[in-house]
Amino acid sequence: MATQITQIPTEAPGSPYTGTSTYDELVPSNYWPILPVVVNRTDDLVGVFRLKYILRVYKDSVSASNLLATLKQRTNNASTTSNQVAIFDIKGIVNTQIESTFNDSGAGTLEVHKLGSNVSTKILGGNNKTVETIILKANIEYAATATAAPVEQTGGTDVVQITMYYTNATFGLMTYANTPDTNPLGDYTTSALTKLLLSNAPLIYDYRNANQQPGGGGLLQGYINYISRLSDFHTIGFQNKSGWGSDGNFFGLQYYQADGTLVVTYTFPNDATRGGIAPGSSANDSQYLLYAGCGTGNFQAYTGQAHKNNAALSSFDGQPGGATARDFTYYRVYMCDNQNGTSSIRSKYYYFVRDFETDYNCKEQEIVRLGWINELGAWDYYDFRGGKVDTLTTERSNYSSLLGSSSLDSGTSYKYYTWEGGKKTLTTSATLKSTIQTQYIEQEESEFLETMFNSPSVMMIEKGTFAISQRVVITNKSFEKKTSAKNKLQIQYTFEIEHSNPINTNN
Repeated sequence: MATQITQIPTEAPGSPYTGTSTYDELVPSNYWPILPVVVNRTDDLVGVFRLKYILRVYKDSVSASNLLATLKQRTNNASTTSNQVAIFDIKGIVNTQIESTFNDSGAGTLEVHKLGSNVSTKILGGNNKTVETIILKANIEYAATATAAPVEQTGGTDVVQITMYYTNATFGLMTYANTPDTNPLGDYTTSALTKLLLSNAPLIYDYRNANQQPGGGGLLQGYINYISRLSDFHTIGFQNKSGWGSDGNFFGLQYYQADGTLVVTYTFPNDATRGGIAPGSSANDSQYLLYAGCGTGNFQAYTGQAHKNNAALSSFDGQPGGATARDFTYYRVYMCDNQNGTSSIRSKYYYFVRDFETDYNCKEQEIVRLGWINELGAWDYYDFRGGKVDTLTTERSNYSSLLGSSSLDSGTSYKYYTWEGGKKTLTTSATLKSTIQTQYIEQEESEFLETMFNSPSVMMIEKGTFAISQRVVITNKSFEKKTSAKNKLQIQYTFEIEHSNPINTNN
């Protein structure tokens, strides 16, 4: 009987993996408390001693230079003579290889948030170590006698190998009874209208603008982000490998008036000119997950040509067709497989709604825009518009010196100068902290902000092409889950954030 890998991390307990040597799906690295890899043999290895299973973990390809770890494990207590099992946990190994994408892999060190402005012809960009190819290779070793050294078995059916693709996504732990024998990221392939993009944007009604939208268009329902300033940047991630079911050859953009009238449709080919690559042609980890710049700031800076009407997006201030920026109420983005942008839709729609309360107001400086790595390993964003209070904290390293100094220039041996002696500052270190608030929000937005609170990477996204976004940390120790029923429809959050890098001072 051959060595077998009978369970991989995406498979539910009791449902042994029986697939091929490549598990062609994107796998969340934090789906389970561990990432179990179960190896077994069902033959009775009579007469062998010191039996161990060996699992080698490689990145990208099977070579000595790409070897991440070699794990050895004895058979566990559940083993029998006819089913000898060992369980390996590769979670820690995998997560050391995966990073959040801060810069576009195709544009050097330029921020991924500003696709379209970093490289004005590229509205799409690749991930930077957010997806990694991991290869698992298992075999056994044993000794012929009780005193002999174990010998590794490296040939034929004694060796099994599986290729997998991991990303830094996480999902809540479910009980066995509710756990599907499927990969949860399978809902996020760009393969059908029912599939999702890599965003946790809240599924809500647009109550915020119900009475403010020109034309009285009523309530819009969908995955809604709000536009506070037309200069702000935004990205949305999507899977991009045909083996995973991805079929998003175009990135769609549609602008609407308040009454639901479609203004114009743009489609951006997912190709090298726009910074992407067709799913059927993607060939490396950086191309398997892409980001689309989809904020009004991204579109304003974009100078490439749209596919459908061959017009430059830079010719308008956040809205196509040469009209003024105020002529649209919302737009939506999506993936599709047709250049007309109205058929062969390959994902759900994600809406960006003008917030007329803050649009073009005189309090722009009070808006704080944060971006964070969401549960799906991509970026989400939110505008805090309830005010901002900055606090500067300075730490000083002081020393004391003796007042006065010796001098012979005027016939004296010692002089006193008030500016010389006493306590002095050797170094100073300044830290900027801010208190920010939301406005009153819906319960679904509250749940959305919970993903920010749990995120390992949060940034303050600065507006302006040449502004540099700043890493921050949330210093709140707890997050109170507020609901409409409990809080009587008045839900508001206050967050304390600290800038990660200290403010430079004269030392």
